[in-house]
Amino acid sequence: MHQDIAKVLKLIKQRIESLQTIYSQLEQEFGSEQAGERQVSLDLRQPSDSVNNPSQRTNGHGRQGRKDEIANFIKAHGPSTRGEILAGTDVPRGTIAYVLNDKERFKRLPDGKWANAD
Repeated sequence: MHQDIAKVLKLIKQRIESLQTIYSQLEQEFGSEQAGERQVSLDLRQPSDSVNNPSQRTNGHGRQGRKDEIANFIKAHGPSTRGEILAGTDVPRGTIAYVLNDKERFKRLPDGKWANAD
């Protein structure tokens, strides 16, 4: 596959995941107007290890939450830049920025890298 096509497909996949996250958050916050209808979910990602490890926190789809995913990445790889987190996870860029704003879970180091707060 041509590199440009692969990049576009990756970007589309990230956008779909972002929209799914937003949809899920809105549905949790405000409830579903169509409670009796079956909701169809388009999930292009492979199941994460957290599906088989119930000790980890998961979202409504049985997957690890984004904050936990980034915290585990930092735990495994040490303090990391946003770019390193983006390259090492399947978390969209905007979600990484949002997640790292959680001052109770993450802290920015003087060298610009991010670490777990605990």
